[in-house]
Amino acid sequence: MFIVGSLFLSSIAFFVIGFATGGAPPAIEPLTSFVLKKELSRESENFYISNGFTVLRLYYGNSSLDGFVTALPDSMATVSGQRQLIVEKIAANQTYATVESLNGKQVLNDPDEAKITGALCEKLMLKPPVCLFKNISASYSKLQ
Repeated sequence: MFIVGSLFLSSIAFFVIGFATGGAPPAIEPLTSFVLKKELSRESENFYISNGFTVLRLYYGNSSLDGFVTALPDSMATVSGQRQLIVEKIAANQTYATVESLNGKQVLNDPDEAKITGALCEKLMLKPPVCLFKNISASYSKLQ
């Protein structure tokens, strides 16, 4: 009886939600690469963030960080090699970056490699080896 009631109520909830949103789920852009030269839609970003990805948006006036950020999805992969970072490179008049994940959002003014790496180590859901070694080195230097 409980199972039948649950199925009935979930069917009603599905109908009500579908009717309230116009019946169409938001269009999620499939990832063709982990480094994009555009900004994903807010719905797509929310989808990927809610599934454990971190999004780095680099707004740049020059491309001095281009090679560095292009390599980040691989260098910030988990210990098992799973990529967890989406990089969006967006041409702009000034250079700044945002890092967003389930762990929050951070804005970096005048970003450099160290600031970006630090923010990613703080916001990534699963810490990559780069961040683990950074933490070990920092702990070791405090002991001396």
